[in-house]
Amino acid sequence: MVTGTNDTNPFIAVGSELAAAREAQNLSLSDISGHLRISVKYLEYLEAGENSKLPGATYVLGFVRSYAKFLNLDANAMCQRLSDEIAASEYQPEYHFVEN
Repeated sequence: MVTGTNDTNPFIAVGSELAAAREAQNLSLSDISGHLRISVKYLEYLEAGENSKLPGATYVLGFVRSYAKFLNLDANAMCQRLSDEIAASEYQPEYHFVEN
């Protein structure tokens, strides 16, 4: 897993952007949770960049896309940054194939 604590970590950078946009619009996590039907805990993890506490990559990208669109941010750019990081990280499952 990507667990860096600096701003070069895309999970932290995207989370910070989401939090800043939410706060600028005077919205609470409960407001966002109610509209998007994403638990407040998952929204907290997204904003904090704590990807290790979130479900699989598909869910994370869906959460970010929905959250960014709701806040009128560039959802595609945010998801692309995370997709690039996920593709290069240990976030991908490891497959083992049985040989005859």
